[in-house]
Amino acid sequence: MSTIERPAGTPRNEVAIGGHAELRNSLAELAERHDLSEPARRFVLSYYDDVPVAQIGDRDTIDLYGAALSHWQLLAERPEGTTRVRVFNPDFEVDGWQ
Repeated sequence: MSTIERPAGTPRNEVAIGGHAELRNSLAELAERHDLSEPARRFVLSYYDDVPVAQIGDRDTIDLYGAALSHWQLLAERPEGTTRVRVFNPDFEVDGWQ
């Protein structure tokens, strides 16, 4: 996974500031910067739609993006009809999110 960089001037947490709509906007900007495929982009943008703001409001938007993208990548690597589990502890300096 490549390192994810925070765009200059981006607040640490758009969820706490503007709720799901602001989070989707920030995730869309990050997806565009990282040139995600359309299916990956749709996955990342909808990943937190049903999660209460109270549960993610204190998370850094970069971390939310990284977690959703990591799950997409795990799905992309999973052969059909198999179960795949990965234990992953991201490091900000290496992965760009934590």
